Amino acid sequence: IEAARLISERDGLEIEAPDIDPVDRSGHAAPATPRPATSPAAPGLDATTPAAVHLGRIARRGLGRLRRLVKRSSDTSMSGIGARRRAMIERLEALSTEHGRLLVVLEHARQRVETATGPRDMNPYLSPVIEALRGTILDPIAIDLKARVEDDVWWDRLNAPDGARLLPSAATRRAGEADGAAAATNTDAAEPWDAAVRAIRNPVIVHGVDLGPALVGRVTELAARWMPAKVIAVANIRALLRRLRPAGILLADEYHSQDWLAAAHAEHVPVVAVQHGMIYRGHNGYVHRDRPASLTLPDRTYVFGAWERDVLVQGSVYQDDEVRVAGSPRLDLVAAAPDPDVIGLRQELGIRPDDRLVVLSGTYGPVYRRFHIPYALDRLMDRPWPNVHLVVKQHPGEKDRGPYEALVAGLAAARGFEPPPVTVVQDIDLYRLLRSADAHLGIHSTVLTEAVAAGTHNLLADTLASSDLLGYVEAGVAIPVRNGTEFMAALDTPDAITAQARHAFLARHFREGSASERLRDELLAWLG
Repeated sequence: IEAARLISERDGLEIEAPDIDPVDRSGHAAPATPRPATSPAAPGLDATTPAAVHLGRIARRGLGRLRRLVKRSSDTSMSGIGARRRAMIERLEALSTEHGRLLVVLEHARQRVETATGPRDMNPYLSPVIEALRGTILDPIAIDLKARVEDDVWWDRLNAPDGARLLPSAATRRAGEADGAAAATNTDAAEPWDAAVRAIRNPVIVHGVDLGPALVGRVTELAARWMPAKVIAVANIRALLRRLRPAGILLADEYHSQDWLAAAHAEHVPVVAVQHGMIYRGHNGYVHRDRPASLTLPDRTYVFGAWERDVLVQGSVYQDDEVRVAGSPRLDLVAAAPDPDVIGLRQELGIRPDDRLVVLSGTYGPVYRRFHIPYALDRLMDRPWPNVHLVVKQHPGEKDRGPYEALVAGLAAARGFEPPPVTVVQDIDLYRLLRSADAHLGIHSTVLTEAVAAGTHNLLADTLASSDLLGYVEAGVAIPVRNGTEFMAALDTPDAITAQARHAFLARHFREGSASERLRDELLAWLG
């Protein structure tokens, strides 16, 4: 509706459209709570209409939350929760006496990883570094920003043998309360940000339409919603750093953790970042045109390969001594993993003996889910996919089953053929799946690179200008497919990607050797 109005203004057209609810306009807030109804569908809605189905889903989610709360209250009394909190406060106090350790900030969804001793749930980028530093002078203290003592699964993890030095997210708040940091923080300090954004008048012209005001509106809404909490978060993190007095902070995805970087900078604590996902020339978390005082970067950023280092040093604003090539800690886990049981995995996923297993890598990004993935599948499913079983490997951050099954079924039905079987999985080792697959189909995902590392036949949905972010096709490590005929033909050429091409690509993007051991040695020499 917003786009149609802007285009109509550009072309002098009249348009009639409903007003946009503020919740829908922001694109970030939760949906408004539906009015109570006496039946599963709201009055006046047939139970099969999309609106009624949506309300039914909301009701089911609400009932699910209620059941979990009831179960939690029956399993763990409030006095039990209080005991858990006291135990974590005591842990924080004990760890505060050590000083000079490495504080590791974990905030990503844990992933299932196959190890020599069996499957484990971990952070595949930082957990190998934590384990390599165990028992050293930097013996890591970790804080997981997703950990809640009220959650029974997290409580078990906090009390597991490898969780003795793990703190829940509330540790920052506890430190702030003890220090008086939060109480002393002026939450009105967020208001200047709101005013500063509203004052921006720069036009952003796209096809003759000025998107500047809409962009200002979005960022203003985000500033008003997020900045008060961020101001308090920085005060609490600073209190935690004063209490723990770490030798340094280790994190990943640091461009989304500016509160930690700002607090560390204010407390003169060095920050070490490990590359998360893929770096490409247009990555707005890593690639900046200038370096104002307001942009806080890590003291050191460890990337996977020389290609990524060149992007940061030559194509962004990082100084030469701020970026080092370490390799990928995730590949350390792959090297130590047992060979996959391909037959067992296919049986586990219900793959018929004559079907080819094609892995589609998913994403949690709203833009990709709403536009890129539907468009790519629309192009590729213009014909049947005989003897193909599509296994969607969801991103660890996806909270639902995603659009994949509905898209495949709907596109096939619209074109009059049977859809291929689709299986959606998340809690499975990515490399176990890739090494058992006949091919990988990438639309927008780091898995395109990981498929090269796994030696999986790699297909790239070449349907958008931004499809090939790392030059996979030019490097010869992915076959571009633009329609169903090209997709099926690519499946029939498993030898089209050579071992030499893979080796050359990996040499540019992944330093050989143990990344976790290399990081251990460098951090001990620098911070120890």
